[in-house]
Amino acid sequence: MLEHQRRRLRQALRDKSALLHELALTAKTFDSTQGVLITDAKGRIVRVNRAFQAITGYTAEDAHGRTPGELLRSGRHDAAFYRAMWEALSERGHWEGEVWNRRKSGDIFPEWLTISAVTDAVGKVRHYVAIFHDISWRKQAEAQIENLAFFDPLTGLANRRLLLDRLQQSIRQARRNARWGAVLFLDLDFFKSINDTFGHDAGDAVLRTIGERIRTTLREQDTPGRLGGDEFLVLLPATFERRDDAALAAQTVADKLGAALRQPIPHQDQAITLTLSIGIALYGDQDDDDHATELLKAADLAMYSVKQAGRNGVAFFDPEMEAAIRQRHQLQHDLARAIEAGELRVYLQPQVNAAGRIVGAEALVRWLRADGTLVPPGEFIPLAEETGLILPLGDWVLQQAAALLRRWQDDPVLAGLHLSVNVSAKQFRDPAFGQRVQQALAQHGIPARLLELEITESVFLEDLESARTTLGALDAQGVSLALDDFGTGYSSLAYLAELPFDIIKIDQRFVARLGQHSRQDDAIITTIIALGRKLRMQVLAEGVETERQETYLLSHGCHLLQGYRYGRPMPVEQFETQARTQPREPTA
Repeated sequence: MLEHQRRRLRQALRDKSALLHELALTAKTFDSTQGVLITDAKGRIVRVNRAFQAITGYTAEDAHGRTPGELLRSGRHDAAFYRAMWEALSERGHWEGEVWNRRKSGDIFPEWLTISAVTDAVGKVRHYVAIFHDISWRKQAEAQIENLAFFDPLTGLANRRLLLDRLQQSIRQARRNARWGAVLFLDLDFFKSINDTFGHDAGDAVLRTIGERIRTTLREQDTPGRLGGDEFLVLLPATFERRDDAALAAQTVADKLGAALRQPIPHQDQAITLTLSIGIALYGDQDDDDHATELLKAADLAMYSVKQAGRNGVAFFDPEMEAAIRQRHQLQHDLARAIEAGELRVYLQPQVNAAGRIVGAEALVRWLRADGTLVPPGEFIPLAEETGLILPLGDWVLQQAAALLRRWQDDPVLAGLHLSVNVSAKQFRDPAFGQRVQQALAQHGIPARLLELEITESVFLEDLESARTTLGALDAQGVSLALDDFGTGYSSLAYLAELPFDIIKIDQRFVARLGQHSRQDDAIITTIIALGRKLRMQVLAEGVETERQETYLLSHGCHLLQGYRYGRPMPVEQFETQARTQPREPTA
């Protein structure tokens, strides 16, 4: 009997301890920076915390006895949205997601909301607990970065990515409807002289004016865009039954654009006058299997023929220009042979830390022909991407990098350096890619953390789930993962939260414009650095060339730097010499 009473007493003490623990947790939750509200089983609010009041503007007295919908509903979500929410709560006792709500002031804001049902001993719902936080800053950053994916920040016109997408859609529509359209490639003549004479600010002002004149000259159904620099593109949709009609319309548009863009542009007390070269390519022949990139190249070739003829004119792509295309096919054949013949070389570009010490390098491939001529990477890398040769080329670079890391392990000065390897979208989507990385690590016996894989955002656009699986497998192997060219693609912040990246690489185009153009570029860079640090990722800036850029980046917390300031891509032996001759790192 006495022993039974002791057991009951011990159980009572344990129950009391558990209750005190739960009360402490509840108090801690209510003191958090996240908004918390508790309702009864019928959804009427019985309690809110201080963060709820700060975020929504409603006091505890305002909220008590009312439903969250009465207080906060913004009108952005339909009945089906809330029905699905309540179905999840009924079936699983939990719901989580993004919701747009309304503050007491009337402002609508986004929040991340988690709702849990609290039941009694028999499973009956007694309360609902909702915890949320304001994600306005994230949505604003996403909107700014995602806008960069499709529109040129300087002119507001469509960028290359959006233009190619619309062009590919127009090509498919032309074939389906047996219609013809046209692409106009515009290049401003001697634009560099404007930057050299009047400065980059004047050059930007001219480009903005040109962009606006192009926009106002075209019809609503035409698509104007800026490819970069002083190159613009105009897409005329496939609405013409005959090729000749499309050609006539394209010539008419080219004439109108020429007349509009050749008008003097006021600058301070002077007038800037420009001419332009226009290349035109027609599309719509059902026997023509060109893709958007091929059509763009055809228009570019036509424009180049105008340049060769003296500039300031219009030319159509014609069969004589196919010689250049045949030359491209020959290049493709030569590249396939070069991989087997050992004509490729790995060059390294140093990456330094905040103290200026080399901590690693990016591995870049160079093609040295048997006759000693060096083929620029800008010629053969895009070709490899388009033709599928990027797969054997990428495997070759991966093996070379792993072998180099193995050799460095025997050198105390080089043993800690990492090597960064670019991974193309096709390479990443290859089901055997992860296995090949694992084989390279095992074959050469190198620490996985020293191998860094650079991956662009384009790999996520088609199949996020597959990308998540592949990245997870690579992360499990221990290799470092870098998100390359951040800010130029979709750049969803959700990717950074979901996917196991260790490094964010700021695209060199943003770095090049630091302090030269609008404050927008500076703001984007500081936002990316702050975001990376917040997510405990390292941030590397590409394309650093000046002391001013270096100072700006380091002062805002950038971890790693890469660019001509620290060395151009160089042969392996030259890189190793540079790494060995740098001052020794001071010891404590």
